[in-house]
Amino acid sequence: MTTAAATRTPTRDAVFAPVRGVISHREVIHLSGETKTGKTTWALATTPEPVFYLCFDPNGKGIAEKVVAQTHRDIRIAYFSLKEHGLQTRKGDVPEEYIEQWKRVKEAWDTAVEHGAGTLVVDTWTELYEECRLAEFGKVDQVRERYYGPINAKLKLMMRDLYGTDLNAILISKMRWVYVDDKRTDKREAAAWGDTDSEALSVLEFWRDDAALAAWKPDEGGHMDDAGNWVWPFHIYVQAARNNMTLFSRDLTTDLIGFKEWTQLVYRG
Repeated sequence: MTTAAATRTPTRDAVFAPVRGVISHREVIHLSGETKTGKTTWALATTPEPVFYLCFDPNGKGIAEKVVAQTHRDIRIAYFSLKEHGLQTRKGDVPEEYIEQWKRVKEAWDTAVEHGAGTLVVDTWTELYEECRLAEFGKVDQVRERYYGPINAKLKLMMRDLYGTDLNAILISKMRWVYVDDKRTDKREAAAWGDTDSEALSVLEFWRDDAALAAWKPDEGGHMDDAGNWVWPFHIYVQAARNNMTLFSRDLTTDLIGFKEWTQLVYRG
């Protein structure tokens, strides 16, 4: 009699690959915060080299040059001048200028991903998202959510390509007001693609203590509070850390926490 084992189809074990027992200390960080809180300097000065700097900020080149002058780091910049919104063609057409700009942005992203090591810094992720929408819709607002399928697919594929490498990434976002029923609240949030936080490994917000900054004495390394503690004005608030949830809601300072120290906190133990 033929046994059941003898009549089974050939094994399909080859479909599955063994999992390596290796912990990668790479990071993909969504980094938001108000202006002048040190986001760009932190990203360019403390992350692994080479740094691929995808820059939309007119002041970004100057920040990069200052970091290189002080540290001699390997920073490679791709600068994009933001396109004017509201360019018009025939109804339903997207201006070619928007399409070509997005092609150049995507090429810069792909170049960093193909290198596969170091760090990709996007400054800002807010503006990359705008460029993607301009190339798809010809505008950045007044587009119903149901039409965002192609945008979501493009950005998810870009993130998937990134995660297929050992490249670190810092996605820097601007801040915007939160509105409820068309009324502005007193809350601020990252101005970014809606799936950014779920795609990132860590979500950090930089903030500045203006009182500490006003009292700060650079020649003395900062300033001391009434209890005799040194106070640093630039902070990192941890909104999420997928690989170490104990860090949630921690408030850190940038004088003690660069990228290396952050990854040590995330992957300790």
